[in-house]
Amino acid sequence: MTEEHKSRWQAIARVYGEEQLGLCAEECAELIQALNKYRRMRSGQPARGTINTARGDIIEEIADVLVTIEQVKYILGISEYELYGMMEYKLERTERRMRGEERIERQEEQRELSRSDGICSYKGDNRQGKACINACQVPEADSRTERV
Repeated sequence: MTEEHKSRWQAIARVYGEEQLGLCAEECAELIQALNKYRRMRSGQPARGTINTARGDIIEEIADVLVTIEQVKYILGISEYELYGMMEYKLERTERRMRGEERIERQEEQRELSRSDGICSYKGDNRQGKACINACQVPEADSRTERV
């Protein structure tokens, strides 16, 4: 996506605001449906249309998802640094799994909870000085439990 396209989609996000979060969820659901239809067709199950039509539907839905994802990033202030940091983590974790390593660190084990301010401090380089890239917070005690 070009910078001009990003700018134009961000302008739309400014107009519609958080409504675009719901739209993104709907577009993701439509992509899921298109992918499932394609898979059914590839496995020989009956479905309307042709495999090429199903592929075209997937392309259309991917475009819709990518556009709305760009808007969600803008609305929620998600930086490329935050996003690519998480993508790198996911990539490395998948590669470890593929190599058959027995002990895979979970995302929660990569964070340290800071009890002083109640915000999670991500174990990693956070150059922007924001709260945890995972937007974690220390869960508040359940009101039904006794506080010490």
